[in-house]
Amino acid sequence: MNPSNVELICFDCHNKAHKRYGQGTHHVYLVYGAPCSGKSTLVRQMMHRGDLIVDMDLLFYAVSGCNLYDKPDQLKSDVFAVRSLLLDRIQHRAGRWGDAYIVGGYPFKLEREELARKLGAELIFCDLPEEQCKANARTGRGNLAKAWEGYIERWFDDYQA
Repeated sequence: MNPSNVELICFDCHNKAHKRYGQGTHHVYLVYGAPCSGKSTLVRQMMHRGDLIVDMDLLFYAVSGCNLYDKPDQLKSDVFAVRSLLLDRIQHRAGRWGDAYIVGGYPFKLEREELARKLGAELIFCDLPEEQCKANARTGRGNLAKAWEGYIERWFDDYQA
């Protein structure tokens, strides 16, 4: 406790300095790419405790209790509703989170650019070749690998640079 290190500031400035109560600088990242291209791995490497992660795989897991990457169709509208709520909070910078990461395929250029604009997000592309994504699916998705290979093929058919 050195008195020369003491600075008198107002309550709002104190909250900004400590990034409290929505006063901090929130960085928002839209991390996109093909399924199994390493998006979630990249986010785990970048994130810090207290960051907000919006990842459909994790939302399905949280809502369904099923194995990770198993996405029951009957819960799709519920998971999308949770996602919409979180995206709205990001857009309005509501809450006390640090940075935010939105993880998804987003193969359509117009859709991802509009979402990034709306959220004030920086785009991060996970660029991995189709065959490597399929290899990742075979090693990491177990009995769901075949379905995930189909998702990967569909993503590459739809992708717009």
